[in-house]
Amino acid sequence: MFKRNILFFIVILLVVSSKVMAAEAVGIVIAVQGKVYAKNKAGAERALKRRSEFYLNEHIITEGTESKVQLRLRDNTIISIKPNTKYFVSEFNLNAKNPKNNKYVGNLLEGTLMSLSGQGVSDRQLKTPVVTMAVRGTAFTAGVPDGGKKVWVIVHSGLVSIFRADRWYDINAGQGFYIAGLRGDVHVVNAQQLAAAVAIGNLGVVGGVASGGGNSKFGS
Repeated sequence: MFKRNILFFIVILLVVSSKVMAAEAVGIVIAVQGKVYAKNKAGAERALKRRSEFYLNEHIITEGTESKVQLRLRDNTIISIKPNTKYFVSEFNLNAKNPKNNKYVGNLLEGTLMSLSGQGVSDRQLKTPVVTMAVRGTAFTAGVPDGGKKVWVIVHSGLVSIFRADRWYDINAGQGFYIAGLRGDVHVVNAQQLAAAVAIGNLGVVGGVASGGGNSKFGS
């Protein structure tokens, strides 16, 4: 009887430990304003405040024109989420003993965010409904307007690369790109021009043609 109780206790500990590991936070909230909340896969919502933790696949939502939040991931990446934005982390691995497997995958469903990469994770991606981006040593601002049908990115430092229509595009500091439509062309443009177009809500005024294709530092 005693051995059975010990075995039962060990099983319970293993189950609890696995749940704790699965629920390990990927980051914390360092600043918040307005109505900001996390929504899990089951649809449960919880308000976020300063020092709140957040977890894999929890949608971070800033509701309203005055709401915004700043997040810090465990690798010290800073994500500043602007009003009316939906974002979540679908993959995150940070292991100092096995850095080759370190990985971050963020997902911007709609709205705008600014990202400043941290340390220790070389495989970084940001997914949007239109395109997936690989980022390295990068500070950038990304926007997904019109219900996820468009995307634009302005690179402040480092490099952003995308693969689309069998071509790689490298976008360097001082540049940006936009894609107007789920099957639209990639337009690589001057960052200042793109910022001005974003400010007035009209990407069409930037003009330009699809450009920048070739071998990427990520794809080579």
